[in-house]
Amino acid sequence: MSSSTVAYLRSLAAVRERSNEVFSLIVDGKADHWDWHEDKLATVVDFCAGLLSRDFGTDFDKIPPHCRRNHFTTTSNGTIDRIAALKSEPRFPTSPIEQARTLIDLYIVSVLLDAGAGNTWTYREVTDGVEVWHGGRSEGLAVASFHMFCEGAFSSDPDEPLRVDSTALKGLTAAKLAQHMQVADSNPMSGLDGRANLLIQLGAALDARRDIVRDGRPGDILFFLEPQLKSDNVLPLTLFWDTLYSATCGPVPLLRVVALLAWLCYSLLEPIESSAGWRVDRGVGQTGLPEYRNGGLLVDHGLLSVRDLPDSAYPNSRDAPPVLAPSDPAVVEWRAATVVALDKIHEGICAKLGVTMQQLQLAQVLEASTWKGGREIANAKRPTTGGPPIEIISDGTVF
Repeated sequence: MSSSTVAYLRSLAAVRERSNEVFSLIVDGKADHWDWHEDKLATVVDFCAGLLSRDFGTDFDKIPPHCRRNHFTTTSNGTIDRIAALKSEPRFPTSPIEQARTLIDLYIVSVLLDAGAGNTWTYREVTDGVEVWHGGRSEGLAVASFHMFCEGAFSSDPDEPLRVDSTALKGLTAAKLAQHMQVADSNPMSGLDGRANLLIQLGAALDARRDIVRDGRPGDILFFLEPQLKSDNVLPLTLFWDTLYSATCGPVPLLRVVALLAWLCYSLLEPIESSAGWRVDRGVGQTGLPEYRNGGLLVDHGLLSVRDLPDSAYPNSRDAPPVLAPSDPAVVEWRAATVVALDKIHEGICAKLGVTMQQLQLAQVLEASTWKGGREIANAKRPTTGGPPIEIISDGTVF
């Protein structure tokens, strides 16, 4: 494969173009694993628009973009905004660029730890011997990673705990991660070893790209990008996407890069804009995230249906969701279809609510309707686990 081909496949444009190619095959009935049911699109749009109206009314400007920062705020036992609390600490940096650098450090390890943890793992947050919060899945992983970060688990400098550096990452072990994540026989986590290895490999990737991250910290990417900003501190999204890929995606097989890189990109743009004060020129923008909540929304509503799978895909019986490897062609098709479907849902919601796609952006739709909707319908259809309609085997690196 030539370097120009690799560069294209890594680009934002390629994600949509290649996904549309796969989606066209599905619509034409020429794909191997999936069928598209256009008559169900309005049902999904109505469901998602209903969630937006239920939770935000017409206050669309109050909908945050989909990003990792949101998972550090929990509401199940009173609202706890951990990022706001961190920012108020005396040890948190005062300069805008250092604040953004610190948050990028935190968010990048938290995103890498965000692969599916399974249906049973949970995290107990305890303060002064009193449990203040208890939960699993994305929020549990976020809160656990937050406390690891604040305790200096990702820093090799005990005098500077609020940082992530390559030396500390390379010294991480599965046992250390298990201790911080409260993993036990009674509280198992899927893919523990894979998570640890992913962070170790991230450390190696950061060391290999000191031209981008000068001190081996993920947040150093800001110093690399700053001289390349356009006037008025404008950062082109394509520049950030390409740089982020080069600096961090060495640990992840190309097949899984799209979901991971998109989630990283959404998550890191938040501190770049809110803390560093840069403005991002998004152009045509990112795609939606082809992960199991968004993809599950489509399946649970019947917009996408999978064709007959072999018996091997049903290790827990035909009455339970099928279980597939992340490299399974059916999963690859599912992800591609999800990318295109999210664009269609975004367009449909905006038309239904009478707003432009700039007034209600895709990142907001992901946060307030499709991702949330995928979780809500999963809980309604599978209340015991709340899991997706198709389980993807997690080795700790699958998003």
